[in-house]
Amino acid sequence: VDMGHLSRDTLDQLVGGLETLVRTVAAEERVGCEIDVLWSIDPIEFVRMIATARRNAERAGVDVLFREGDMTVRELGGYDRVYSTMTFHHLLPDAKQLALDAALAALVRGGSFVVADFTRPRDPLQWALFAWIQQPLDGFENTRPHRDGSFEAAVRKTFRQVRSAAVARTIAGTVETLVCVP
Repeated sequence: VDMGHLSRDTLDQLVGGLETLVRTVAAEERVGCEIDVLWSIDPIEFVRMIATARRNAERAGVDVLFREGDMTVRELGGYDRVYSTMTFHHLLPDAKQLALDAALAALVRGGSFVVADFTRPRDPLQWALFAWIQQPLDGFENTRPHRDGSFEAAVRKTFRQVRSAAVARTIAGTVETLVCVP
């Protein structure tokens, strides 16, 4: 996906998602770890985000090895957990399904996929905020599945078990964290 149309705020949110991932891993694992960071966006801008995440890991005293790759490639290996933070609404519909299939293929038995992204608005205000703010910023074709619920339906079709872990009402729309098990 070309990131040229994304605002600086959106790019900063993506960096923030990587920072959150590093902090989460540090808190859960309390040891060094390896993270394969998979991109589905412009790799040039992605390099900046990874550099920021690496600096934050170093500052936090967490030994993290970042390996980079394309999240739409299916041969990823066996992972206990796969995380996606505010990425799917940037993908076109076909790429969303490729990325969901790749996440499923990447998991070992008993693994889980955790995705936090925009989901269907829960009330008229959230619908309006998403339609008036987020969709013009990120594009209508790639965000429509998040507004109409078809992104959630695709997640539930791809994974055997899906539970909502958190729902947040934001100025740009409803953000939900889904925990998915094959």
